[in-house]
Amino acid sequence: MYIDEEKEVQNLRNIGIEIVSKCGCLPLAIKVTGSALASRDLTENAWKKFLAKYNGSQSMLLDEIQGALYLSYDELPHRLKQCFLYCALYAEDSIIALDEVTWLWIAEGFIVEQQGQLLEDIAEEYYYELIHRNLLQPVKNIFDKSSCRMHDLLRQLAVNISKEECFVGDVETLRSESMSKLRRVTAVAKKDKLVLPSMDKVEVKLRTFLAFSGPQIIEDALFKRFPLLRVLVINYSLVQSIPNSIGKLIHLCLLNLDNTGISWLPKSIGSLKNLQVLSLTRCVALRSLPPAITQLCSLRCLNLLGTKIYQLPKGIGKFKLLTDLKGFPGGDGSDNASVQDGCKLEELSSMSQMRHLILVKLERAAHSSINAGLTDKKHLKELVLAWTGREDGLYSEEHVRNTEKVLEQLIPPSNLEDLFIMGFYGRWYPTWFGTTCMEYN
Repeated sequence: MYIDEEKEVQNLRNIGIEIVSKCGCLPLAIKVTGSALASRDLTENAWKKFLAKYNGSQSMLLDEIQGALYLSYDELPHRLKQCFLYCALYAEDSIIALDEVTWLWIAEGFIVEQQGQLLEDIAEEYYYELIHRNLLQPVKNIFDKSSCRMHDLLRQLAVNISKEECFVGDVETLRSESMSKLRRVTAVAKKDKLVLPSMDKVEVKLRTFLAFSGPQIIEDALFKRFPLLRVLVINYSLVQSIPNSIGKLIHLCLLNLDNTGISWLPKSIGSLKNLQVLSLTRCVALRSLPPAITQLCSLRCLNLLGTKIYQLPKGIGKFKLLTDLKGFPGGDGSDNASVQDGCKLEELSSMSQMRHLILVKLERAAHSSINAGLTDKKHLKELVLAWTGREDGLYSEEHVRNTEKVLEQLIPPSNLEDLFIMGFYGRWYPTWFGTTCMEYN
């Protein structure tokens, strides 16, 4: 028996040497191939099958290196293959952020639901598994690997595999017949204005349109020509308004308008019943949200960080599926029947799936006898509590006492991982500081 085991080990070694030689001694190819082999049984038969698959892949790829990398892709379960290919929509050498790409995957429907788990947690597992398999490279010096890049060779592989359905470049150069086949586009602007190709009499089935560094002007036709869009990202452009026609994008799951010049949103946005993500980060001209926003019953992420929104429509507490709420302005909830000056903290109590919560402008929040309802949020990982200080640094006794009472009310759950308190000007920290087992950052 000992002789048989020794023979099998030697055979595995020989097969391994042959596999490594196919990698052309390229460290990247060896790493990803090693990760792929690790998912197989440690038997001669399993490794021979792997080698046979490699030899069979050569007919469709450019060279042996791509063949070795392709096998690592081919070993992925289907759920991970889609996520890996999607990363090729990022331009070469781009940084891919965990919290951004996972939302894109969710919006595209790539994440398979599992009982008892949030979609966002499952998406994070996919992300870290791709890193573990060396198909995504974490950015150095970021300890939690929440930012990564796609190696040029791996990106080229993904581009080759998905070239029939995905396009990265100047969309004006596309021919109408090409548009009928495409499902995902990243627009790389060559001019100040984004011009779409002629699509007369062509059925367009585009699901994702990304303009990470958008042009200054975007045709309104964009919102009419792609009726099946699930993902729309328009960042860093001078777009100042969104047309009412956006309400016709009934399949839209993600709308990202970060760093744009928009000053208002049309009421037709309430028609987007499938919208899961609405990101308005650093839209500094935006002062309010339309009442129709409360009709977004599928919303899971609302990002208002860096905006100057003080007033919100009443009914934000209806967002019971929210897992990420960033830039939520505190207030006393007063004013008229449809609009409130900030939000009462107790509106948070119905949002039981919250994972990341950033509360701002807490100097405007009013202390309430009703608990804010944070203690029972078993999914909450990150909590940021931010007060905006006065420029003169002078605070009345009433303001100081209210600040202390508000913080006392915001009792976090014991499962919290990160707590940040910024701009707090009370004299005393809350009593719950001494009764919780959390470690504070």
